[in-house]
Amino acid sequence: MASIKPGNADGRINNDSLTLRSVSATKPSTPTNVKVQPDLSGENDLIISWSKVDDEGVSGYLVFREGETDYIGNVIGADKTSFTDKDLPPGVYTYTVRSYKTLSLRSDSSQSVTANAPKDTKAPIPPIIDPEPKATSKGIEIKWELSPSGDVDKYLIYRGVSESSATKIGEVDATENSYIDKTPPESGSYLYFIIAVDEAGNEGKSLPTQSRYVISGDKPQPNPFTPLSNDPRFNQIIFPITMIKDGEGAFSIKIFDLNGSLVFETEAPEGAKEIKWDGKDSEGRIVDSGVYIYQATIGNKNKIGSIVVAK
Repeated sequence: MASIKPGNADGRINNDSLTLRSVSATKPSTPTNVKVQPDLSGENDLIISWSKVDDEGVSGYLVFREGETDYIGNVIGADKTSFTDKDLPPGVYTYTVRSYKTLSLRSDSSQSVTANAPKDTKAPIPPIIDPEPKATSKGIEIKWELSPSGDVDKYLIYRGVSESSATKIGEVDATENSYIDKTPPESGSYLYFIIAVDEAGNEGKSLPTQSRYVISGDKPQPNPFTPLSNDPRFNQIIFPITMIKDGEGAFSIKIFDLNGSLVFETEAPEGAKEIKWDGKDSEGRIVDSGVYIYQATIGNKNKIGSIVVAK
């Protein structure tokens, strides 16, 4: 090992400091005790292992698979003694390992080892779905976090009244994490879930979203409603756009108390079929129990009625 320290031996200011490492030009010893075994977790992987090479200057190991023109794995570090060859089609594979000081100064090849890659039977880790789908101008948007499993091939999107009755409505490739349901039900209750499918056809199903409740007709429902309930069917009131016939323009709701004071107002996003109110005023506080007056507006058409909040 040699060091260059700061100084001005050449007559000029020199603040550089670096260390040079000398490596013996002799090739390192060949790895021994090389083994290969299938991944017992159910993945279609093979795990190659070997004993550490103690020669001074060893930087790592190269793993070779028969039939490949170059190494398939560069395991950096003399203490690292295993490598996983992942996502293999079922079949027989043969491996050798070489230690190295530099990539051009390698040991001889180890003895070869052979094993059968198992069929992939392990389901991918399920994606994490956003529990609240969003209404957009194009439809209902479902989002999720991608599965961390590396062999996911695609995602399937399901919709139904319940998980057991759901049917597939679409699929996207493994890089996508959202889907627009362009033809959602116009009324009733439904939910979504996502299935990750790997290259072997194994499936990992997400938890379902919260149920969406779409109301059609000319009245807000449920009425009365209870903002403090834990049941989403009863802790918010839904104003369907169909409560105003032949209206054109933006859909909005205003809520007034019996003294005529404005408690809350909002406008539906473009394309939305409903407006939900959770019983909170414009400052986010739950209103008192009682009767409230609503004014629904689409363009120049209005509808006025009463609703009951029961805490």
